[in-house]
Amino acid sequence: MPTAVLCLCLGAALSRHRRPPFALSRLLAFICVVLVACLVSGSPSLRPTIASKYATPVEALSAADRTLLASLSTFVPPSVAHTGATGFDEHLHGVYLLLKGSGAPESTQKAGLYHSVYGTEGFQGYSISLSRRGEVQRAIGEQAEALAFTFCVVDRAAVDEQVGLLHDALAASGRLPGPPPDGVRLRSRPELGNFDIVLTAPEFLAFLELSLADWLEQVEGASERANPLFHWGAGEAWAYRRTAYRAMADILAAADPGRLGGAKAVYAEVFSAEGRETQTLVQARTPPMSGAARDARVAMRAAAGEGGGEEEGGYGPKRDLEAFARSRIRGAANHRAMPDL
Repeated sequence: MPTAVLCLCLGAALSRHRRPPFALSRLLAFICVVLVACLVSGSPSLRPTIASKYATPVEALSAADRTLLASLSTFVPPSVAHTGATGFDEHLHGVYLLLKGSGAPESTQKAGLYHSVYGTEGFQGYSISLSRRGEVQRAIGEQAEALAFTFCVVDRAAVDEQVGLLHDALAASGRLPGPPPDGVRLRSRPELGNFDIVLTAPEFLAFLELSLADWLEQVEGASERANPLFHWGAGEAWAYRRTAYRAMADILAAADPGRLGGAKAVYAEVFSAEGRETQTLVQARTPPMSGAARDARVAMRAAAGEGGGEEEGGYGPKRDLEAFARSRIRGAANHRAMPDL
């Protein structure tokens, strides 16, 4: 957009001259060509944030990297709005570059580039059909696509339950427990059927690395404005899943101190930008992003015998689900590591 505006300004400058000098015409025409070439080249640009300090610089990308980035345009159009301060495609670029710069495995990097293309619990402003999974697999490989698919369909409360258990064990013994023999068990979002998702320990760590990179890349920009979908006022995005993301940083650091460029240090530096007035706020759950998600959540809680009441904590059809989600933003002093998920 800035490039197009600049070209228009140059055109206006030319139009002031009924017969502009030949040299001036050639110079302005050349500048316009260069600017347009930059616009259509597909080269990503990172909005300067704390997290972007850890990203691979765009100018350091190889030809293969640029080809990979260009492949995204087949699936994601430009200028789709996103939760953060950048467009959706820019956010995907940013997560890829952050994972690349922090030394994540190649499959995790590639998953980062496509991590939300099927829509997620927290972003449903744009998605491609799951019938296109084969196309995405051909673009980034089966392992990377499987990680991106999991990120898209997973129920984040299920993730945070596992993160809480793992973090509790880490806090109790000072080290991570051995991998569970039957894998780390997650589930899909309620509106997708709550089907089982089982990850190996390495897959779960890759998932946590992707999850934390996704949030660290966007939280600074997301905090700049209110977001009615999430019930955030300006500055309150920092509260979203605060305890879960902090625990993810601890777990990744315990698994490998260098993971995500030093997850605890990167997390601390990014969150150093948060204002003091929101530092005691915690939003533990994602508000429903669609009618289907809202209805599924009501049904799940009703089936568990938790719905239908107006009493404090009730979460049935008679209670405003948005007000319930809003009530989850409250003083961090009242929370343990993974509260009421």
